[in-house]
Amino acid sequence: MKKDFWNYSIEIYKRMGSPWRPTRHEIGIMENRIAGWMVGKAGLSKIQALILGLTPEIADMTWPAQTRLTVVDSSEAMIREFWPPEGVDGKQLVQADWMHLPFQSCKFDVITGDGVFAVPPYPDGYRHLARILSHILKPGGLFLTRVHVQSEPKENPEQIAAEYQSGKISDYHQLRFRLITAMQPDARQGVCSSKETIDACLAQLGISLPELYRTTGYVPPPTGPGLSMPAGAPPMKATYPTQDEFLMTMQGHFRKLDVSCGDHPLAQRCQIFAFSK
Repeated sequence: MKKDFWNYSIEIYKRMGSPWRPTRHEIGIMENRIAGWMVGKAGLSKIQALILGLTPEIADMTWPAQTRLTVVDSSEAMIREFWPPEGVDGKQLVQADWMHLPFQSCKFDVITGDGVFAVPPYPDGYRHLARILSHILKPGGLFLTRVHVQSEPKENPEQIAAEYQSGKISDYHQLRFRLITAMQPDARQGVCSSKETIDACLAQLGISLPELYRTTGYVPPPTGPGLSMPAGAPPMKATYPTQDEFLMTMQGHFRKLDVSCGDHPLAQRCQIFAFSK
């Protein structure tokens, strides 16, 4: 069942766009932030960097010369599809759970990842992951992560559906992102983000999938053996805190340096946080 789940998930992931995956502009922000951090590190000729999750945009981005890159991912499908990245000679893959990282204290100069805090339960899972990452980050190191945050005030599904039906929303991924976060009662409860749940919500709002695909140009993944959610699979839950809620869970583990955003329509909901230890 686990293999089928990841096969199903990888087909969806390959079709994802912004805001789910980072844009070129957002990657540029991360590249510049790492380069700027290195300016203040006189004598640091090479860095040990860790990527949480095999996000190809981050693994393939421009890293400082002589970076030794370690990527941690638990998904065999992601590894099969996207490993190895290009452009970095010193690279290593570790197949492991982020919550149980097999690294010694103060090993990495830079830790980064995209959307990694959407997976753990809020707030305890966030604090647990922050504690683990703080443990393996060197003093003065850089932790850089893009976080999907809840809108303030929170939207409601009916409002989003009305915007779509009036032609104000024409992007499939933006619609689904806004709808999923609007369905979340609060960060502690999270939201079931499975395709079946979202499709049911769309139907209740009077939005048919064929019409949605036609108006947005989205091509859904194929179906068939090994390419559907296995029967009995646990529901996929995600959590979307507000900015303040997220920062609260980092207290005691990291010191916030700054927050940046890209230039796409939902960039304010995809904030790039830079922390130091």
